Amino acid sequence: MFAYGQTGSGKTFSMQGSSDNPGVYSRTFNELFKVARERTAWKIELKGACVEIYNEEVRDLLLGPNDKKQKLQVRQGKEGNYVPGLTMLPVNNVQEVESLLNTAQANRTVASTDMNLHSSRSHLAVQILGTMTNPEGKQFSSAITLVDLAGSERLAKSGVSGDRQKEAIKINQSLSALGDVIAARAQKNAHTPYRNSVLTHFLQDWAPPELANIYDIHMLFF
Repeated sequence: MFAYGQTGSGKTFSMQGSSDNPGVYSRTFNELFKVARERTAWKIELKGACVEIYNEEVRDLLLGPNDKKQKLQVRQGKEGNYVPGLTMLPVNNVQEVESLLNTAQANRTVASTDMNLHSSRSHLAVQILGTMTNPEGKQFSSAITLVDLAGSERLAKSGVSGDRQKEAIKINQSLSALGDVIAARAQKNAHTPYRNSVLTHFLQDWAPPELANIYDIHMLFF
């Protein structure tokens, strides 16, 4: 799921929301917790991961100030793409989700422009990883990614220069690449240009090794 639009249009608020008006992140986790409680015969474990795609780099947003930072890259596995070394934290209740999201937002790259005082300079991907075992002992794994895309912007209007200009160019290029991927999938083209951007490469059939069998999470939960 993507939040897409011009810079300053309210994408981040739509995804994160507030205490009295929860956004897509909290609403999604809350629904998953609700279904997990109802399925008393199932064993369901959920983990959360948060990354930003900044200037064509993958950054782990759940690292603490003293954690060693490493260069992350998208790798190809047997079941799909994944990012070795990415932090994945268990989430069992709303409070743990809020802590995870607050850490990610605090670490995300933002800057002021003429169009937005707190402009996101990266794409933020919140991933929910689920492992489920049914009463017969059969195990399923699922992944869903909620993406707060950086806003598209015209350089003349945003008034950016230097590093901010470089960020804007990378953002617009990756959004264009995402549009190309969506168009290729919609038209059922023989080739889909996932590798034209780190964003689209990261989202291609996302499947870390610990989630060996990927199923649509909507099929399992709703």
